[in-house]
Amino acid sequence: MDRDAVLKIALTSYWTGGPTRVAISHICKVADVSKPSLYHEFGSDDVLKAAVLDLYSELVLGPFHNILTSNEGFAQQIEALIAFTTQDRQSLGIPSGCLQVALRAHREGLEEITGNKVDMFRSLTLRNYEAWMDEQNHVQSSRPTSQPTRQPFFAMRKTVMLCGCKEKAFRMKSSNKL
Repeated sequence: MDRDAVLKIALTSYWTGGPTRVAISHICKVADVSKPSLYHEFGSDDVLKAAVLDLYSELVLGPFHNILTSNEGFAQQIEALIAFTTQDRQSLGIPSGCLQVALRAHREGLEEITGNKVDMFRSLTLRNYEAWMDEQNHVQSSRPTSQPTRQPFFAMRKTVMLCGCKEKAFRMKSSNKL
């Protein structure tokens, strides 16, 4: 059994079909492996989903977090984020949507290992957003008042908050200055 091939098939299946709607038998059929082989390799559906989430983190979340934590300037980071989120997924063979968001939406239906991993990746994403926004706030507050402000940054802050992030994690100390 090719573990990497099974993980890629499971990733695509969970991403396109929904993390709680895809049966192990479907993954086995598409991957052309037996259930005993799959369970021998992964042990359980929970461990398989957790391994898929690790792969998703490597392929998607890692590059996204790298943009937020890079030493590039604000404009370059915004350009990279826009390019990343608006890439032509179909031509790249990437499903639409976000597996992390789908897993988070089905958090109650997930088993312990996968659920804990979903929580961990969400916390990491929020911490990276918070650090990035704090850095931009620091840069903004240290600018002379004669220099232009970064209104698109604050519009994006509102968008992030509308996506379910906690207000206190993104409170800006100088938001009244702009």
